[in-house]
Amino acid sequence: FECQHLIEPPEPILQAGHARMMEYLRKLWRGFTTMRMVLTSLGMGSVEFDFSQPELQGLVELRLDKNDLKNLPEPISELPVLLSLRFRDNQVVNLHDCFSKLTSLQELDISKNRFIAIPAAVLALTQLQRLRVTNNPIPYTMPNDWIENGPKMTVGGTSATQTAVGHSAKDSEKTQFQMDAFHQIENE
Repeated sequence: FECQHLIEPPEPILQAGHARMMEYLRKLWRGFTTMRMVLTSLGMGSVEFDFSQPELQGLVELRLDKNDLKNLPEPISELPVLLSLRFRDNQVVNLHDCFSKLTSLQELDISKNRFIAIPAAVLALTQLQRLRVTNNPIPYTMPNDWIENGPKMTVGGTSATQTAVGHSAKDSEKTQFQMDAFHQIENE
């Protein structure tokens, strides 16, 4: 494979020694050749790729689980055919609004991070079929603003619309029904 835009690996990879460097390069090579980039358990701390390079425009899967990431680089949102994005078990607290441009995305796994609400960018992901948010500090009793900056969320054809404005019994029942639907989607 040929990649003219490969940049120096993240510092934690360089410091981890020869074996970790070889694992990183092997996973990169596999990702470039299969269009399924699985860079898990590397402890990278950051992701520093030029995702706009032609060699990555066909990427359909990106897994960044267990890498001590605090945020995701915005250029990931430029991957036009990305179907699956997973970054479980990191330290991410929010997704930038540009992630709403991932219109082909069908699976998003943000489990085991530090989200306190469903990211607003998720609301625009019209093709999303599977959303996993478990083990985040999202409250179990959701307030009216449990979805950032917006009152509606539809995932995989199942509506989990938050419309409650007051705190009446009717609103509480509606919110509980929506949460049940949400957890059903989440646990599939």
